[in-house]
Amino acid sequence: MSGKGGVMTDRVFLVVSPDRVVRMNKQMPEVNRDEIIVPLTVKVERSAFRSPTVAREIYVADPLEGVNLDQDVELRKDVITQAEAELIIQRRLRRMTEIITEHGGKVEWPEEEPGD
Repeated sequence: MSGKGGVMTDRVFLVVSPDRVVRMNKQMPEVNRDEIIVPLTVKVERSAFRSPTVAREIYVADPLEGVNLDQDVELRKDVITQAEAELIIQRRLRRMTEIITEHGGKVEWPEEEPGD
C-alpha cells in the first residue's frame, strides 16, 4: 500500500468463479478449475475519505473474445509428444503476450530457478 501524492494505492487479487467472487487475496493466489484471477489496483484520493460512501462497479469482459488461440494447433493424432506440447504452450504464450501488450498491458515473467 502506498500513498504518494495524496492517493492511497493498493493491489488485491480477486478469485472469481462463474457464480461469485470466491475470495480476495493480497498475494497472487492459486485457483481451482473454473476460477480466474482478477488483479485489481485500487486508488483512492485522500479527500474521498468522508461521507457519503463511494461505490464503484467493476466489469471484466473477455480480453480474448474473437481471438482464436487454437489456430496454431492441428491435432492429427489422439496423443501428442511432450515436445509438441511444449511447442504449443510456447506459441500460445507468445500470442497471449502479444494480445496483452496490444491492449496496453504489461507481461512479467517469473525469474527462472537455478537449474532450469
